[in-house]
Amino acid sequence: MKTKYKIHHFDLRMTENKDKLELFLNSLNGKVVTIIPKDKEMSIGKGLD
Repeated sequence: MKTKYKIHHFDLRMTENKDKLELFLNSLNGKVVTIIPKDKEMSIGKGLD
């Protein structure tokens, strides 16, 4: 038996849109395997010795 997975992508800010995410998650049938946050703000250190 092969299991099918669906992947959903949401472009939102948790400080502003957490209610939308909660409503979506509560409307799902089955199990949510994982939620992976994507942090758009990223900095790379320079000159670190």
